[in-house]
Amino acid sequence: MSLIISEKPNENLVLLRLNRPDVRNALSPELREELRDAVLSLDADPQVRAIVMTGGETIFAAGADIRSLVDTGPAEMMARDDEANWAALRQCSTPIVAAVNGYALGGGCELAMACDFIIALMSALMASGFSAIRLSRAQSTHCLLYTSPSPRDRG
Repeated sequence: MSLIISEKPNENLVLLRLNRPDVRNALSPELREELRDAVLSLDADPQVRAIVMTGGETIFAAGADIRSLVDTGPAEMMARDDEANWAALRQCSTPIVAAVNGYALGGGCELAMACDFIIALMSALMASGFSAIRLSRAQSTHCLLYTSPSPRDRG
């Protein structure tokens, strides 16, 4: 089963749908890598003019897959080079729109913030929540707000 479902409503638009509904689209290392690869591939395609990223009907993404962190030590976490996954989103020259339905929590909130635009339903809830599970900070949230140029600054 693919963790990212790619749909192409027309030749210039691609919809990327997170596909882990059984765990509320928790961002496993495998999902983040598949998302990175999809974004890099789409960014290299001159036909693609916009990417829309979404989750399910009631949840965008529940955040990091905590189960994947349980037996992971600091050295293994660093070896995963998760920053490369986030960098692919930030450095993508094709505009990425986060279509947020329902919850975008922790890493899910980060994922939405890493996109160029966020379109959210009035019922959407975006929250960091890292202190609730005793993590010190998100992987990249601390720098997203001041390193993401506005679309008009991109040239």
